[in-house]
Amino acid sequence: MSKQHPIPPIRKFMSDSPHTIGVEETMQRAHQVMREFNIRHLPVMEADKLVGMLSDGDLHLVESLRDVDPTKVP
Repeated sequence: MSKQHPIPPIRKFMSDSPHTIGVEETMQRAHQVMREFNIRHLPVMEADKLVGMLSDGDLHLVESLRDVDPTKVP
C-alpha cells in the first residue's frame, strides 16, 4: 500500500508578483525582460488588465517569419 501525499495548492508554484509587459512594448523589450529575470513567460497587460500571455516560443516563432524586425513589432 502506498502513502498518499496531499496535492499542494497552485499558490505554492505561482509567482506572487510576476513581471509583466504592456501591449505596446516591442519583441526586443520582451526578450530583454525574459533574459533579465530568467523567465520564459510574460503576462501581457493593457490598462491594468491581463489580456494575454507571451512565451519565449511565441517570440521565436514570430522572429522566424520573413521581414520581421523585433525592435519594431509591438
